[in-house]
Amino acid sequence: MNTYGTKWPECISNTRWGGGTRWLRALLIAGLALTPAGARADCDGHPDRISALLGSHHLHAIAPLNERNPGAFLTWNCGEVDVTAGAYENSYENVSVAAMVTYPVVVKPWLEMGPFAGVARYPEYADWQVVHYGDLVPIGGFQIRVANAFMKVMPGDMETVTAVLAFGLTFQIGAKD
Repeated sequence: MNTYGTKWPECISNTRWGGGTRWLRALLIAGLALTPAGARADCDGHPDRISALLGSHHLHAIAPLNERNPGAFLTWNCGEVDVTAGAYENSYENVSVAAMVTYPVVVKPWLEMGPFAGVARYPEYADWQVVHYGDLVPIGGFQIRVANAFMKVMPGDMETVTAVLAFGLTFQIGAKD
């Protein structure tokens, strides 16, 4: 049971797509193709941005979920893509690690927007997700940064959650190209 007194398996099913491992494999292959090696990008090893995840909102969730999600992420600007990795407290009140690739389509000094895809590790809870491979869950959606605030919009499974909005603060720590 979580702190809300809810037993997750009674509220969340994993019936659609039979675990969806082929979809996850396709997403991972596509994500790897966008990584610095796949894109032949210019990453110097030093992060360009540090971000603090503050929280989330689960639209139309059928069960109460943790929406206080402290976390820390580092981002490397790698030419055409940004590569991000970090850790956070997930919606099930456990620690997760995640890695994402973002393709910014709008880039201004005060505004950045673009789609992202990646994978997060959800120990003990991945099998409650519609699509998973072991403890790994694909994540993806659209990201927007305005000045030092960011928000990620991720579609849900439309049965247990319509969408997830994650938000926080981000700061430039390296030289911008």
